[in-house]
Parts: sequence; C-alpha cells; structure tokens
Amino acid sequence: MKIQLRIGYVALLFAVIVALFANCKSTKTATEHIPEQQVEVEKILPLDFDFNTLSRNFTAKVEGLNITLNGQVRIKHDSVIWLTLSKVVEIGRAKLTQDSAFVFLKIQNKYFAGSYADLAKTVGMGFNYQAVQAMLLGNEMEIYNLTNQTPIISGNMARYNLEYAEPGGAIVKQTIVLNTDNKKIVANMVNIQNNVSFQLKYSAFETISGSNLATKIDVSFANRTTKANIGITFGKTLVNQDVTFPYKVPNKAKPLQF
Repeated sequence: MKIQLRIGYVALLFAVIVALFANCKSTKTATEHIPEQQVEVEKILPLDFDFNTLSRNFTAKVEGLNITLNGQVRIKHDSVIWLTLSKVVEIGRAKLTQDSAFVFLKIQNKYFAGSYADLAKTVGMGFNYQAVQAMLLGNEMEIYNLTNQTPIISGNMARYNLEYAEPGGAIVKQTIVLNTDNKKIVANMVNIQNNVSFQLKYSAFETISGSNLATKIDVSFANRTTKANIGITFGKTLVNQDVTFPYKVPNKAKPLQF
C-alpha cells in the first residue's frame, strides 16, 4: 500500500517511527526450521525489560535528510506511550493508548487522531499498542510464541525464522535474532510479500534496574514509494518515577491529509 504523504518530512518521520516499532497483529502460525545445533529452548528465550514507568531521552539521526532530532519517550506499562521531537524547539508529539493513536505536528499545526487501523493505512502494515511497546523495549511479543519454536544456533546467536499469512493472504517472513549471552533480542526483521519491509537492530545494552536495555536502535523501513533509515541513541533513562503525558491540540489545528 502506498504512502501518500503531502505534509513534509516531519510528518513522514512520525509515521515511520511509529510504524517501525511495530509488528503485524495477526495470529501467527510459524514454520519450524531444522536447527544447526540442538539446544534447550527455554534457556535462550529473551528476557523482557520489566517496569511500571519509563522515561528516556534520545537523539534520532535521519539518514538522507541530514537532520538530527532530539526527543523523549515516556511509557506507562501497557497503558500509554508518549513521544516528543524537537529541533531547537518542539516540532511535534505523539500519544498512543491501547486503542488509539494521536499525533500533533506543532510546526504545521496539524493533527491525526484515530485508530491503529487508520494509521496503518499510510504505511501498509498493521500494528497495535502492544507491538509498539515491545519494539521500543526490545521485548518479546506474546504473538511470537517463541517457546514453541526451535532456533538455529550460530555462536552466541539464536535465530528464529517465522513465516505466516496475514488475514488478507499476504505472506510475512520474519527473522528474530537473540543474543544467548544477555538473552536480549538484537535484531527483528520483517518482510511482507516484498511490498513492505522493516528491520530493527538493538545494540550497546546497559544494565538498568537489574535488567538489560538497548541504548541504540537502528531502524530501516521500505515500501514501494518510501525508504527511511533512522539511528536512535538513548541517553538519560528514568525508571518507575512519576511521569506525565501532556497532549493538547489547539482549536485551530487542522487534520492531517494522507
């Protein structure tokens, strides 16, 4: 499905960031692959980063546009994700809840408010709140069901190859790579019948509140009309402290036209 954005690179960046930290929300039937080395699967399942609230500062370098943006993401577990981006001054923010997505582009005084299904139409892939939260943290999503899969082992990396069909019939191929030393997902790659693909690579982990959390995420996204590469580096991180999620759209703001 084409992205037909006529609202400038800032809107595109918001749409891409939201979509890239996501995954298809359909029920998956995975295809098993013959392992190169037999292992005990339960010993290499990913360790989730557990928290109640999380606040992280970051910089986002957008390849090709020659811009670096500053931002902050705040999360209340299984409830709210809040994101702001700035370049000297704030240029926009987004707020995600379990059933809705809200985006306000301050520099253009335009907004989006709707369901994930509405937003997904602009990027050609379905996603939901749980998927976005898991991808931001590098956590496993329940729909992976890796417990029932047998990985291919190479050195300290375990690779899970999944293949499934979306409700509309599109074939999705996904590869998840797990570091067996720190039990964290280091890569998540998805290709939807050669029409949409995205890749996330997690690196430079640090220990926070007794758990490992990636401090760098490299994101790549492509569909028939759009390509984007974003390098995200996280800075100050606060866990389980009081956070707010301010979001307000001026009365004169206009809806985004996709």
